[in-house]
Amino acid sequence: MTTIVTGVKHPNIVCDGCKSQGISGMRYKCSICFDYDLCYMCYHGDKHDTTHPFKRFDSTTLSGLDLPARKNGKKCELKGIFVGAKVVRGYNWEWATQDGGEG
Repeated sequence: MTTIVTGVKHPNIVCDGCKSQGISGMRYKCSICFDYDLCYMCYHGDKHDTTHPFKRFDSTTLSGLDLPARKNGKKCELKGIFVGAKVVRGYNWEWATQDGGEG
């Protein structure tokens, strides 16, 4: 079983795809190229060579999980909360203005 830590940040790692300093969430490291890291969005956006295998790091302290090459991999639409997601109250919101109010 894999434990995924919510809110993990890799503060000293720069994403080589989008140049973002401090990768938030899962970090993907190329197993072939020296010092090549991607954030979640760049990895799943097919940045870098898709024939290269990667390691996925779910935290800053755990060893990486080996992943196969992404070439010809199946993709599906991601739904949920992630950086840049638009979040709105649902029809069953019951907590008044606990979230700061409308909008």
